[in-house]
Amino acid sequence: MMKFFNDTQMGFQPYFSQYNTFTWFVVIVIGFMARGDGYGVTSVIRRLLIKPASYTAMLAFFKSIAWTLEELSNARSVIMRKIALIWEDDRAAVLVGDGVLKLKEGRKMLGV
Repeated sequence: MMKFFNDTQMGFQPYFSQYNTFTWFVVIVIGFMARGDGYGVTSVIRRLLIKPASYTAMLAFFKSIAWTLEELSNARSVIMRKIALIWEDDRAAVLVGDGVLKLKEGRKMLGV
């Protein structure tokens, strides 16, 4: 799982002009995945146990000119087309996934 995450994140590196900004990007992505509340940067810092003094540096990431939202959005599309099942029609690309969250309840399951 970590190799998949690493490979996926490394696909974004060419879209950042500075390595430090890319590092903050990875930290912020991990933080948004791990946070338990919706308080933005504060919850990322709290969840990842980052020093509170880094708060302004993390906020500076969002104002940085080392990346653009348009380039990251296009990069996400390119990366997702490489790693995920995408169905395309005339108007849009759709990420195909299994949304069933119900656990198997059978007592006699082959291979278990």
